[in-house]
Amino acid sequence: MIKNLLKEPLIHFALIGLSLFVLFSFVNTEESETEIVIDEYDLNEIVSKWKLQWQRDPTPQELKGLLDGYIKQEIMYREALAMNLDHNDEIIRRRMAQKVQFLTQDIVERVEPKEEELQAYLKENQNNYKSEKLISFEHIYFSNDLRKDAKSDAAKALQSNNLIGDSSPIRNSFKDASVTKISGELGERFTDSLEKLEVSDSWQGPIESGLGYHLVIVSNIVDSRNLELHEVLKKVKTDYQYDMRNQLNDNLYESLLKKYEVSIELDDERLKTLGD
Repeated sequence: MIKNLLKEPLIHFALIGLSLFVLFSFVNTEESETEIVIDEYDLNEIVSKWKLQWQRDPTPQELKGLLDGYIKQEIMYREALAMNLDHNDEIIRRRMAQKVQFLTQDIVERVEPKEEELQAYLKENQNNYKSEKLISFEHIYFSNDLRKDAKSDAAKALQSNNLIGDSSPIRNSFKDASVTKISGELGERFTDSLEKLEVSDSWQGPIESGLGYHLVIVSNIVDSRNLELHEVLKKVKTDYQYDMRNQLNDNLYESLLKKYEVSIELDDERLKTLGD
């Protein structure tokens, strides 16, 4: 589905624009190294970062301080490059590589996905978008700590219909509880056994938890179902854009890799450890 998206003309234009931007960044050497130009874009970026932190516009005096700080940082940055201080600096190398990849994030966020694209993505990844199974039940608890054989006592209570257990550290009644919630309170072992039971007017069990054994009466089960787009629109859109951004990054890397000739000069034994 992502491959189909890359056939869209809008994505083609975005990729061309990205390629030109990256190419221009590497080959443009005409601008004077001693000229610093601050335009409206730079100013808006400075103000936006301030507002994000302080939740208000800067005062004229604060704005002047921000501009002075920006100019100082730019001068120090250029001087550092001139002195080759970025050479063999792993942190700088990693950060610069990330900045190239972050360009795709801007592209993806500017392209609003169509509803049919999100619907197709949801269908392709439906297993990631399901409601949880919900179970309503009550339980009677038989403590391992208070009884010599809690399992046997629970089975005898069920057989004799003398349904008296021990005081439970966990609530006795659950209404439309998700399996995740149940597992969090009574453990995975209990939840796995509970999911195998059917709705019934009769008590069932005993089933084991980390605390002991339980007799259970299940009053309702709501099975897991596929969620509709309107129910998970925000998550689907976020996941869709994440996958598309990764695909664009992969395509960008494959395109840039063609510009380079990579030689790995290692001995034969070391090369074998790297595989193909």
